[in-house]
Amino acid sequence: SVTLTLEEALDACARIAATIHTSGIAIGQERTLATELEALRGTMLLVRRITPALGELLLEWADRVEQAAGQSEPLAPGFSHGDFSYTQLIFAGAQSGLVDFDTVCQAEPALDLGQFLAYLRLAALKSKKPAAAHAAQLGERFLQTYLAAADRTPAEQECLRRRVALFETVSLLRLALHSWQKLKGTRLEHVLVILEERIACLS
Repeated sequence: SVTLTLEEALDACARIAATIHTSGIAIGQERTLATELEALRGTMLLVRRITPALGELLLEWADRVEQAAGQSEPLAPGFSHGDFSYTQLIFAGAQSGLVDFDTVCQAEPALDLGQFLAYLRLAALKSKKPAAAHAAQLGERFLQTYLAAADRTPAEQECLRRRVALFETVSLLRLALHSWQKLKGTRLEHVLVILEERIACLS
């Protein structure tokens, strides 16, 4: 049987995302960057009551994302998976597919892409290879394959990259909150390391 390399599997993930986003399916509630941040802030306030330093840090980073978002125009919403990560994809030899459509929505494509990259970056940090360089290389390959499959114009590509960076940071903030809630200290530490670097890149 054929076994895909990591790079080939990433390409398959990117093409699946592009297929979803260009499908024109008009179902699902709208999700925006603003509503995503608003939903997280409630939990951040709870964190601040129990773990003040962490809560303040996450709230500050959420504000930084909101400020950076004002410097780019959102892309038109379209059909999105809503929980797109490598954990939602299945492979059988050279065949691949996507599962769990409970979270489908209308959103910028950057919502799915940002979440995928957030999980990819976390997985790279936990791997044996140099995390930052490895994650950046894999993430760029994923985005390049996606952009080619989705047939975006150069102007759309530039805007999409900016929006993906924002949504990736939002996904990382969500991961930090989930790690805190589930008492997963090591994962929380990993996510905070990545978040610090991604927040700096937004500036």
